[in-house]
Amino acid sequence: MQAIVRFNIADSFPVHEEASFASISYECGLVGPILSRIMRHAMTKHIFREPRKGCVIHTAASRPLAENLQLRDWIGASTNELWQAASQTVNALAKFPGA
Repeated sequence: MQAIVRFNIADSFPVHEEASFASISYECGLVGPILSRIMRHAMTKHIFREPRKGCVIHTAASRPLAENLQLRDWIGASTNELWQAASQTVNALAKFPGA
């Protein structure tokens, strides 16, 4: 989710049309193989769909990411700030046990 929001993948192609990995790669600025890995991983969670090899369409899960700026901002804040801080809490407690 962090990469999808940070690189504007969901809004780099129209909601009701299919797009090629190449065109999405051009729009969001990610190298093709990296973009396809990110998107195919998201597809395992039903975010995006590949109806035929090399082409992507939105799903009910990805459409709000493309259309709802408030949702996209909330996910961005959660993945860029909250999750990263939460993942370091135990390390900080180990390093500073009396904190």
